[in-house]
Amino acid sequence: MGRKLFAWNPVRRFLRFDESPRDDSGEDLMLWNGSPLPEDQTIHLVKPRKGKLHDFLYTPLLLLFVSQRALEVVQSAHVPNIRVNRLNLRDPDGRIIRDNYYWVNVALVVPVMDEQRSVFTREAGGMRQVDRLVLDDSRIPPDDLFVIAEISQTVCSEPLVQAIQKAGLSGAKFEPLDETFRWPA
Repeated sequence: MGRKLFAWNPVRRFLRFDESPRDDSGEDLMLWNGSPLPEDQTIHLVKPRKGKLHDFLYTPLLLLFVSQRALEVVQSAHVPNIRVNRLNLRDPDGRIIRDNYYWVNVALVVPVMDEQRSVFTREAGGMRQVDRLVLDDSRIPPDDLFVIAEISQTVCSEPLVQAIQKAGLSGAKFEPLDETFRWPA
């Protein structure tokens, strides 16, 4: 592999949706990396009763929800393919939390898995398990943040990981994307 890449994994402190984002007709919108959610659309979430509010927040959808500090670090990297939406984050009693949080919608979703050299199991609708991940270097974009299409895994470059660690941001851990990488973790 040409450059060192890392899988982004959040600390497991679940948030839940307070209210689903809706389109102009009132229908619930689905959120996924690369979804065409307008940037002026606010997302409403509720934090858990206990635990620290980290710079990186977690939902089962593995979306990149970040604090203002984390957003600034991410935006200082080479990330031309992201969109940002504001989060309306409430405590379990319904009070708005004053800290600014955002969804970093990673719009660059790239098929980079070398299926000939990787070891994986498929199931209807996609990947079930990856026991050995090998990436096709020729398809890896120059961006510091993208998503592996085959497994919906957010990927950070080494410089971005170093900037996050240097800033002392909490709530994320990074696993090297090499042949020892297993998915799901």
